[in-house]
Amino acid sequence: MEKVTNSQYDPKSRWGEKLISSGFCIIPERVIKKWGTTGLDATDLALVANLAAYWWSSDNLPYPATSLLAKNLGVSKRTVERRIANMVNRGFLARVSVSKGASGKTPDVTAFDLSGLIRFFEAV
Repeated sequence: MEKVTNSQYDPKSRWGEKLISSGFCIIPERVIKKWGTTGLDATDLALVANLAAYWWSSDNLPYPATSLLAKNLGVSKRTVERRIANMVNRGFLARVSVSKGASGKTPDVTAFDLSGLIRFFEAV
């Protein structure tokens, strides 16, 4: 297989060096293009996109604070909590308690498992 070297496929050529150098996340096109099939709205998609931005590796679930998510989205913390609860109730998200410190001195945090959402879009 020939290696693609065309710069048009480089995210920097589309979004610019400054934006890409600050980081980027991957969201499959199916999630974006088929979002309407979930029964959730654009705020929920923005919330999932924010969770994806904090999901750095497959073995480390995202665990941003709801206050940080609210700040990022420009909504109240309570709005984020309600949106998350709705997605949990519908099976799209799961809350997982994760210990971040080996010494036991760091309190557990709530991470978000997107497996339900992934299964949904695999079936669409």
